[in-house]
Amino acid sequence: VVIMAAVVIPMSLWGVEEQATFQMCMTGIRMVVIFSMVGSVALAWFTEADVAEYWGHVVAAEKSPLNAANWTGMFTLFSIVVFGTTLNVMLSTVLASLKNKADIVVVTLYAMLSAAAVYLGLSLVVASYFGLSIQGSCNLNWASYYYKPIRLLIVGFPALDVMSVFPMNVIIAGNNLTAMLFGSPTVEKWPRWKRAPYLIGLGLLPVILSIFYWELRRIAAIAGVFGMILTLLIPVHLHAVSKTAIVAQFGEDSTLGGPLVATGPLGRLVTSEAYKSFVYRLGFVIVSISAFSCLVIMLDVDTDGWL
Repeated sequence: VVIMAAVVIPMSLWGVEEQATFQMCMTGIRMVVIFSMVGSVALAWFTEADVAEYWGHVVAAEKSPLNAANWTGMFTLFSIVVFGTTLNVMLSTVLASLKNKADIVVVTLYAMLSAAAVYLGLSLVVASYFGLSIQGSCNLNWASYYYKPIRLLIVGFPALDVMSVFPMNVIIAGNNLTAMLFGSPTVEKWPRWKRAPYLIGLGLLPVILSIFYWELRRIAAIAGVFGMILTLLIPVHLHAVSKTAIVAQFGEDSTLGGPLVATGPLGRLVTSEAYKSFVYRLGFVIVSISAFSCLVIMLDVDTDGWL
């Protein structure tokens, strides 16, 4: 933990543009790791070799067919899926350095489709091969792989990958915090010495918490619970507030911000009090579900037989 903190916290002081080369290198490494995982499974699959020949007798003994569905894991699955959608929170910061803003939609579309295809393919291949013996973090299934370089690359990659994701999260959190406290649009426009205390503080907090709470499956699940508020509540609320502000500033005939602001049934709906009331009630439901799911995950409640 100390070694990781010594690397990622100083990197959090860099701007997004300063990290561009490093992020591109990490993308290349990710593709190598994914290719290694799929390739090693394909090698074992198509040669019809015994599992123990590649992964050892422990994995071979535990390997069993995968169930089509396991409803008892729905609480963890739901929160992790929502956690995956929170990557949209990063888009504004990551794409801010794009010179041609007209390309944002195309860049985002291809990036999302590529990531979805790659990770969906990886999950299907790995889950189909290992079955119920698959680990909570699937790269750990390679801990007993016979070829050491591949084993070290796949098992150790998540720790390396954190170095690219962690600084971006800290920068985004810093932007939000300073905007909330000082009305500043982004911490990146501040001098480095001025933004350093906020970024270092935000970076140290999760590092300290990880000493006491380190299981990856639960961390992702709990983060996903809070991600539900970010992805399902906040955008809807901001949508209603922004549309109301545009109409108040430019009038009901304004088309600024898209056709939803224009006059008509849909335009009047998103600025109505009934719509706002619906948003707040939806928020109450989401927060309630989040709190309940968080308790189930943190207390490690046995959900067998619930459904």
